[in-house]
Amino acid sequence: MKKTIFLLIMILVSCQAQNTKQKSNHQKKEMTTEKFDIKKFEKNQVNGNYSFVLENGYSVKQFYSGLNSSKIYLEYYFTPEKKHFYLYKEFYFNGILKTVGFRNKISSFQIGIWKTYNKKGELIEEINYDEPFDFSFEQVLELLKKEKDLIDPYNKNTNISRGIDGDKPIWEVSYRKEYGRRETIIIDGKTGEIIERDFYLHEDN
Repeated sequence: MKKTIFLLIMILVSCQAQNTKQKSNHQKKEMTTEKFDIKKFEKNQVNGNYSFVLENGYSVKQFYSGLNSSKIYLEYYFTPEKKHFYLYKEFYFNGILKTVGFRNKISSFQIGIWKTYNKKGELIEEINYDEPFDFSFEQVLELLKKEKDLIDPYNKNTNISRGIDGDKPIWEVSYRKEYGRRETIIIDGKTGEIIERDFYLHEDN
C-alpha cells in the first residue's frame, strides 16, 4: 500500500514538473540579438546610402528613413541563390532588428516567413506568406516556359506578383507582347491552373 502511494506521488510530481516546464517554454519569447551597425553606417554613408559586397558574394544596400525617434534603418541583402528576391531588414532607431523577410525585387511581394520584433528584441509577430499558396514561384517560372510567347522573367517589362482575390490565392503575370501591348496571365495559386488571360495597351518609353 505504501509503495502504491509513493508511486502515485512520484507520478503527480513528475506531471507537475512537466507542466511547469511546458508552461515555462510557452512563455519564453524568441529574442533577436541582431543590431544595425549605426556607427559604421554613419561613417561610410554618402547622401544617406551605403552599399558594399560581402566575402560570400552577397551585396548589401543600407539607408535610412525618417528622423529622430521615428527614424528607421533599412538593409537589403541581394543573394546569388535568390535571383528574384532580396532579404529585407528593417531596424528601429536604436539599431534593434524590427522586421526581416524575403521580398520580390520587382513587385515587392513577400515570400516565406516574416518576423517582427519589438524594441526590446522580443518576437511579436510571425507570418508565413507562402501558406495560402500551394503553387510556388518556381512552379510559375516553369509554367511560363511552356507558353507559346517567349516570357523572360528577368526582363524589365515582365512583372510577376501575387495576392488574394476574394478568398482565392492567385499569381498574376504581365509581360510585353509587342510594342504598346501587355499580356496578362492569372494563375490559380492552389492548382497552378491558368484561369484568365487578358491584355491592355501600354505606352512604351
